[in-house]
Amino acid sequence: MIIKRLGMAGALIILTGCSGQQKTASPLMEHSEVASPQATQAQEKRVKPINSYAVMAVFRRKLQRNGPAMLCAQPEYLNCYGIDRQQCQVEMTAVNARCLQQADKLYPQLKTDDAAAYGKFYGRCLATGHIRLHLVQLKEISSCLTTIKFDQNLSNKVLAR
Repeated sequence: MIIKRLGMAGALIILTGCSGQQKTASPLMEHSEVASPQATQAQEKRVKPINSYAVMAVFRRKLQRNGPAMLCAQPEYLNCYGIDRQQCQVEMTAVNARCLQQADKLYPQLKTDDAAAYGKFYGRCLATGHIRLHLVQLKEISSCLTTIKFDQNLSNKVLAR
């Protein structure tokens, strides 16, 4: 089902080219041939939280700008709703804001370790919020959504914009 597949949104942080897990060379390396493992580890620990929060801020901004488009770019998804891409984007505007607020409440200090869970929650919230706008067609839309193939590569490209 598409709602379950949206859990992959958390892994999209990899697509942005940022991981927060990058190794950072110790400044000691500039002045010596070999830095001690302790010095390198200490430097990595100082840098990691800054990178983690910065990476997640970029990830969140990408979701804010392009999150709804991950669904609205899917032709089969649009077909289930009987809407075009533009209408989907309009419908998703309020849903997107609400889902980001809810995700931010669950993860107030968002770090890269939280990316998968944050993305999964956000994706499910987005899909659920959208279907709630179409309760009259709930049965038909739900049935249709269980049969479609979600194009993760397309969503990755849309999110990376």
